[in-house]
Amino acid sequence: MADQIVSLGEQIKPQTDLQGAVQLAERLYGITVEAARELDGYDDKNYHLKVTKPSSNKYLPQLWPHGYVFKIMNSSDSKKLDFVEAQCEIMMHLDKHGISTPQPQKNCSGRYFCLEKLQNVSENKDNNESKKHVVRLLTFQDGTLLKDVPKSWSLYYEVGRYTAQLDLILKEFFHPAYKHYSSLWLLKNAPKIKEYLFVVDDVTKTATVADVIQQFEENILSRFENLQSGMIHGDINEVNLLCKQNNTGDWYVSAVLDLGDSHHSAYVLELAIAMAYMILLGEDIETGTHVIAGYCSLHSLPLDELKLLRVAVCARLCQSLVLGLYTHTQDPDNKYVLSTQTAGWSLLERLWSFDAQQLEEMWFSRLPNDS
Repeated sequence: MADQIVSLGEQIKPQTDLQGAVQLAERLYGITVEAARELDGYDDKNYHLKVTKPSSNKYLPQLWPHGYVFKIMNSSDSKKLDFVEAQCEIMMHLDKHGISTPQPQKNCSGRYFCLEKLQNVSENKDNNESKKHVVRLLTFQDGTLLKDVPKSWSLYYEVGRYTAQLDLILKEFFHPAYKHYSSLWLLKNAPKIKEYLFVVDDVTKTATVADVIQQFEENILSRFENLQSGMIHGDINEVNLLCKQNNTGDWYVSAVLDLGDSHHSAYVLELAIAMAYMILLGEDIETGTHVIAGYCSLHSLPLDELKLLRVAVCARLCQSLVLGLYTHTQDPDNKYVLSTQTAGWSLLERLWSFDAQQLEEMWFSRLPNDS
């Protein structure tokens, strides 16, 4: 099946406002929204809804105390209904195995999602069109975003360990939709960002991205089918993990959000994604040492695969930086998509120029003895 990847210039983000989203949620789910706010997002629209009055929806007999996330998916992903179904199932699978994650709720028709036509308003009044968007209601998970808790080596270790725990639990999960699923954000598709390099107005940066992608193709994609692989989350970052404090005041990862990029891929790429965002968050390349140690404490990877991390982490940084810039050109009011720009380019240059052997000595210094 051909990849359904967004065409250049295609407008896919839902065109709706807070009031329209609330009215849609109330109609579809039989709820009365007392308060609502829009959440950050790339191509989807997400709203946190506070609901306290009893619902008229027989499939929602008990209200979730922390409220709900009303999610309107972009028009591109909304075409992949089998994948939407798979996302619902993977969230329920994780919940059954003790992992806190948003849980899908049935609408008044007894379905976990539905398609709704929304008007996409264009500057050209003759070119307005309605696009179909998948609409879902998920439980809102309480906790503090990882980006907002005190940083420590032990926390980064915990992120690595938690990521490995997810991957191990997902070994038992299967849905046929993942056989053919693809998107621009999958790390194995990093070379596709070459089509978007026109948004980078800097020759040095463009050259670095091109060099990283070439190395990614030669050293990773060339052997991709032989790498240890399985179902992965695909986007472990500082806003997709929630944290809480234990009785001694230490922070731990309490929940994982956004399974929208879950897919079948190499485990080393899952680790690389988590490392890229944790290094950005910690503003220190040594952060990767603790993420690797945490991951390998539960799920060891061969040393020859771990040696691919430098290229893979840099490829994820390139992906985030280039696609963030491109998304901003399509949605100038969305500042969230520029979140990696400030520190990202500097980190990419430093990491890419770092001596590979010295980097490995640092990153692998805390590996378990059996790794």
